[in-house]
Amino acid sequence: SSDDVVPSGVPIVPRRLDIPVDPRGSRALDGVGMAITGFLRYAVLREDVAPGGDRVDPVLTLSVSAPMVSDARERMYAFDPQRRFGFGNMTLFEYAADAAGMEAAVERLQSSMAQGGAPPLAIVAGPSDVGLRALVQNETGSYSVTPIEVGEEFAISESAGARVVEYIERPRMVSKPQIVPFSQRDHNADISRVYAMARLEIADRGETRELWLPFHRYAFDDPVLAQPGLGRAEPTLVALSDGRWIEVIFTRASLPLPDAIALEDFVLTTHVGGYTGDVSSIRDWTSELRYRPSGDAQWSELVEVATNEPAKFGGLQYFQAFWDAPPRRMSGAQSGAEGLNFTGLGVGNRHGVGTQLAGSALAVIGMIYAFYIKPIIKRRKRARVLGELAALGVAEGGAGLARRDATEGLASRRAFAEEGSGS
Repeated sequence: SSDDVVPSGVPIVPRRLDIPVDPRGSRALDGVGMAITGFLRYAVLREDVAPGGDRVDPVLTLSVSAPMVSDARERMYAFDPQRRFGFGNMTLFEYAADAAGMEAAVERLQSSMAQGGAPPLAIVAGPSDVGLRALVQNETGSYSVTPIEVGEEFAISESAGARVVEYIERPRMVSKPQIVPFSQRDHNADISRVYAMARLEIADRGETRELWLPFHRYAFDDPVLAQPGLGRAEPTLVALSDGRWIEVIFTRASLPLPDAIALEDFVLTTHVGGYTGDVSSIRDWTSELRYRPSGDAQWSELVEVATNEPAKFGGLQYFQAFWDAPPRRMSGAQSGAEGLNFTGLGVGNRHGVGTQLAGSALAVIGMIYAFYIKPIIKRRKRARVLGELAALGVAEGGAGLARRDATEGLASRRAFAEEGSGS
């Protein structure tokens, strides 16, 4: 739902998923069920507040609407000297522990308003038996006190209104995802799902918990493979009710290749002057590979995979996807990774290529017909109709230019009608 994320101005239509998660490993999780119930394509984790805290630290979210402003929101904290004000010190939030404190706060604010030291709008909140009070400046320069409810809109002027969106007396800090607006998203990161997140629901012996898992493009639990720029296993630890701990991670599935592959060497071909740290100085990336079929002890001859030059082995296509670029060191650094430790290969197949090529050929034939052959057919039909009319003496009659134009128009319509009936 909308409450599961931090508001960011992005309109969302919540849709609950229900994808069961089967744990990997030899030990079964008896009495524990897991499922993916939500997915966000581009979001980042943010700290937020939720009910259920241990101590009183009131938090209030206020929404203001006016002719030029629609649903502008700010969060105010009653016990914070700076953040108890909102909307450029035009609003104030205070807390009263009981009914007597509520009356005292109202009287104090009324006095401050009379001396010109209070904002035009103040909200005083208390426990559930005390409720909320809105203090709105009126025409006489004093406050009009109105009891309000959460979600109830009240007037603050003739053309503006406000409402308390959320009030939490005992908050606790939680981590929630915030959806990044489309205008602020990085295209490459969006394609790679760098900022994707999945919501995992864990049902543990009658208790249900939910947590958001960030996406890991690569997850290697091998310290040699877990290069800083490639990826490493960073699972989220979850404690179960029986004292066990489990690791959960949102990543891509790892599938074994049918044949073993070894990187013999990685060749970086550069322009004159060598690699300058910029991609524009590189001419080509080449991975020198060897393959070993399953059940065979011998490695193949050297096979090169370069940009736009894939290699085929064991029914799969291998193409150059990325590389281990040397990092740009900070000035004065004495050590660091040199790069060129691994290569990134894309793996795919050629299934369906025949159908794709046939569709492309059909599209090309259709365009040739539409733009070259069809106009010729139309001109020939028009000329034939004009010839038939001329033979009947219509085109060369004595009616002059007007009759000739009418004849040509009739010919065009007849040609068009013949074309339509023949297509």
